[in-house]
Amino acid sequence: MVKNSGFVIYTAPGRYEGLRIGICAGKSLGNAVKRNRLKRQIREIIRQLKKECVNRDMVIIARKGILDKDFSYMKQSLEVLVSRALAQ
Repeated sequence: MVKNSGFVIYTAPGRYEGLRIGICAGKSLGNAVKRNRLKRQIREIIRQLKKECVNRDMVIIARKGILDKDFSYMKQSLEVLVSRALAQ
């Protein structure tokens, strides 16, 4: 498990080829429109990082502090967390 102010990531070695992702955005983050937008943005960031994450299972949990940040901050934050998670 790795975390920062915006995200928590749980990882495990995957039993299947490729990357499996679970994204959790709870009701405390806002209404359905805000949660779905956040999940779409996370999926796009992970799609760009997919080459690094082979044979892994990941669960990404969004924290409330990420809502007021812009996309570039989210991308940088997730890149750092994913690299830390893969190093474990």
